[in-house]
Amino acid sequence: MQRMTNAKALAQRKQIRELECAAGIRLLHGTELNIQPVGSLDGDDEFLSTFDIRGLGAFPVPPVAGRMTTRALRAVEHPCVDVIGHPTTRSSGPGHLSR
Repeated sequence: MQRMTNAKALAQRKQIRELECAAGIRLLHGTELNIQPVGSLDGDDEFLSTFDIRGLGAFPVPPVAGRMTTRALRAVEHPCVDVIGHPTTRSSGPGHLSR
């Protein structure tokens, strides 16, 4: 899997905006944000704020039970988070979200 860089995201955004003009439709340029072990996001806030939509991917950090809940709560409160993706589909193991 290739890591998305700021340069790749900007090139992608340019293509999206060109396609918008050509097709006469509005497209959203988005990114998936990953939660770091302490609950922060994996990107610079200033750059993340330039996306039209930002989805949070909730990936567990095994094996400490309850740790994912703390991380997730901290991350969802971040102003750059618009959407939460797959919050329970990766809930196997002791690092999952508490219910």
